[in-house]
Amino acid sequence: MYVIKVVDYSNMEAPSSLKSLCRYVETTLVPQDKTLHFTIDKEVFGLERDTFVLPEDITQFAGMEEIGATVVAVYMRYLHDLLKQANMCSMVGFIDPATVSANSGTIADRSRLVAVDFRRLMPSLDLADCESKEGNVYFLDSLPKSCGR
Repeated sequence: MYVIKVVDYSNMEAPSSLKSLCRYVETTLVPQDKTLHFTIDKEVFGLERDTFVLPEDITQFAGMEEIGATVVAVYMRYLHDLLKQANMCSMVGFIDPATVSANSGTIADRSRLVAVDFRRLMPSLDLADCESKEGNVYFLDSLPKSCGR
């Protein structure tokens, strides 16, 4: 069983919403052994999926510690919601961090997934070269500069 260290969030320099979330973790999630459930719609990553944020995920985030792909994916879902409200979804695309993280498949598998997602997200984008050793991806954008880029 994972033990969550209790932290005093009252003196933490953070937005009040983050402090409230931390208090919710301490007073509700941990005592009741619960998690936060999120559905990530198909339009975010191309495939609908459910995900769960654990109390320790929130504690790590609030404590400025390393966070996992789940927290990043939930934040991307939030950003997608903001972009949707501003009618700007066509300008940005997201790739599910769980499918391209260092813990999933080989470098070649992850590179293929990135290329496929780029094609899905931006069909006009021409992917040119991937350097797996250096982790660089070079691309050529075939759209003219007059498109507001």
